[in-house]
Amino acid sequence: MKRYCQTLTLVDNPEMIEKYVEAHAHVWPEIIQGQREVGIVDMQIFRRERNLFMIMDTVDDFDFKRDMARLATLPRQAEWEAYVSQFQGCAANARSNEKWQLMDRIFENKKKSVPHLQHTLFEKYPEPGSNRHGLPHWCLRPARLPIPPSGLLRVQRYDISLNPQNF
Repeated sequence: MKRYCQTLTLVDNPEMIEKYVEAHAHVWPEIIQGQREVGIVDMQIFRRERNLFMIMDTVDDFDFKRDMARLATLPRQAEWEAYVSQFQGCAANARSNEKWQLMDRIFENKKKSVPHLQHTLFEKYPEPGSNRHGLPHWCLRPARLPIPPSGLLRVQRYDISLNPQNF
């Protein structure tokens, strides 16, 4: 999976900012479907005053230039971009990748093992239902199997971050 982080500054108008937030509470279904079609698995937007920060997770073969250009051609995408441009202070015909600025990662805290979970096995299981993108939920839960003293237990390693409070 690839991750892209982007930033954008909204117009300096509190009423327009609130309308922008409201628009994102009701994103058109065609926009979400278009994102899925080009390989965007998850997208989150955070706001602090006028500043927006977007996290976009994609499939491994996602090519930013190619797939964002393709996204711009999908149904209602240009209409959506024209609509939100009034809040973003951009030209109505500006594409998403022309407004949002890619950010460079300058720090990464590598994943570290959680000491009290080192000897706990985890199993991956499907959770009933699906998320807002229509993809199945996948969760990890402790298998609660003791590791034998011989240590001859084969374990598949999942490269994930674990929050012990979730278990």
